[in-house]
Amino acid sequence: MIARYKAWFAARPEFADPPERQVGESDDDLAQRIEESCGPKAAGAFTREQSVLTFSPEWMQSLMENRDGGSEILNCVFYAASLSSLPIGLFGNERISE
Repeated sequence: MIARYKAWFAARPEFADPPERQVGESDDDLAQRIEESCGPKAAGAFTREQSVLTFSPEWMQSLMENRDGGSEILNCVFYAASLSSLPIGLFGNERISE
C-alpha cells in the first residue's frame, strides 16, 4: 500500500508531497497540514467526533455533490494521512449518540 500511495503522488505533481509528522506534532496540526498540502478543496476534510479524528461528513457530502475532481481530493487526503501515520477513525452511516 505504501508504495502504491507514493506512486500515486509521484504521478500527480499538482499535489504537494504529503507532510511528514514532526516530533511532538499533534494529530490536529498534522491533519491541517495534510489539508493544506492537498489544496483548497481539501479544507475542512477532518473533524473530531467523540474525540476521534475522522473525515467530516459535510466535507464528504460536498465532494459527492461537486464531482469536480472530488475523488482525487479524497485520495490525496486519505493517502497523505496514511503515509503520515495520522490515525483516522472511520464511522459508518450511523451517528454516535451523545
